[in-house]
Amino acid sequence: MNKRTIILTDQENRERAQSRKREIEQEGCHCTIYQLDERIELKELLSSQPLGTKVVILADDNVQTLRQLTKAVGFTNRDITVVQGEHESSRIFCSQCHHIQKVPRYQEYQCSNCQNHIEPSDHFSAFHQAYLGYPVFK
Repeated sequence: MNKRTIILTDQENRERAQSRKREIEQEGCHCTIYQLDERIELKELLSSQPLGTKVVILADDNVQTLRQLTKAVGFTNRDITVVQGEHESSRIFCSQCHHIQKVPRYQEYQCSNCQNHIEPSDHFSAFHQAYLGYPVFK
């Protein structure tokens, strides 16, 4: 059991983090949850992790800021898993007109620029710092 995972979460997603922890531990990994609401020095915490540690970010707010900080201390994209919180509004990139707007994460919406109905996906563009939204044809 030399694999290690840390979960960064907020109070709203604590139960989901506990569930994810159980899944990770069933795979034979050591897992620790850190609640972001508690006054933890995140940069210090991340910097002190042993090589090979995986990071799961499960939060509603500041997800991309947390991801950038994690990468800044040396973690790679392969080390980081982002699990969006259920209450999250995210930047969605309309694949039809390339307009970006902030909308509820998993909810179909009408693009304010091209008026197409768009469904957000799980595909994240680091370049646009937004999730890709695909058109919904009815």
